[in-house]
Amino acid sequence: MAVDGEQAGWWMASDGKWYPPELHPDFEPPRLSPDSVFKALPYGGTCITCGTTIPRRARGWHDPSISKVACANCPPQPQALPQDLNSTPHLRTNPAGGTSALAIANSRRDPHWTKGAAGEYLMSKSLHERLPPDRIILDDRTVPHSHANIDHVVISPTGVWIIDSKHWKGLIQVKTTGGFLSATQKLFVDGRDESALTEKIYSQVIPIANVLGDRSIPIHPALIFIDGDWGAGITLRVLQHRPYEMLGVMVGWPKAVIAKISESGPLPQEEVVRIATLLDRSLPPAS
Repeated sequence: MAVDGEQAGWWMASDGKWYPPELHPDFEPPRLSPDSVFKALPYGGTCITCGTTIPRRARGWHDPSISKVACANCPPQPQALPQDLNSTPHLRTNPAGGTSALAIANSRRDPHWTKGAAGEYLMSKSLHERLPPDRIILDDRTVPHSHANIDHVVISPTGVWIIDSKHWKGLIQVKTTGGFLSATQKLFVDGRDESALTEKIYSQVIPIANVLGDRSIPIHPALIFIDGDWGAGITLRVLQHRPYEMLGVMVGWPKAVIAKISESGPLPQEEVVRIATLLDRSLPPAS
């Protein structure tokens, strides 16, 4: 019996009795590999670490190399992470916000592009100064299979934020038009209908969604106006950090999006780093 117990991983205590491995003082429960993915588990399962039953479609960890799962409370083996995740050596060197826009401004000698570059730089500066250090910021990145760029991508526990920053003059208004049954929201800047901006940002959202390949990861598109004139009628909304929303796109000002990104969310930090590494590899600097 002693031999059988020893072969099975059992151990003999000072009382001369054999005990299962999980009762040993140095026992460490099995954990999934660092390559595991945090996502919705369509079939649920049993947590490899704590034995908890995971309901169907609940979020948890999946290790494709061994086809095992773990609950959300039992993360996989951690990778060695640097203290400052925004400058982690696993990521590319970030260009300053507005770098590619400034290059275009110089080549075309176009003051409008210079103004846009300034807006992107100021938005990037606000993100780096005001966000918690565990939020990972990718500035001025190339859209996959395109020559277009993404101003800012932020990965946080609340998901992936895709930010298009605008540095425009004029009063910004979100108005509801049409009748009771056909009401629609429209975005006006200095009297111009700029509602199409909320559709255009999906040309950035969809490629990133394809890169992620996991629809359970939240993606938040945001259209942010730098130093925008919102008028006096939305003072309470500004104080409460309640931006507008059109077609699933946040429309607002820098402090509003920073407040939302800073909130707690469903993604653990290991998953934030994994997603950031994937996006960094797939979205090269635009400059």
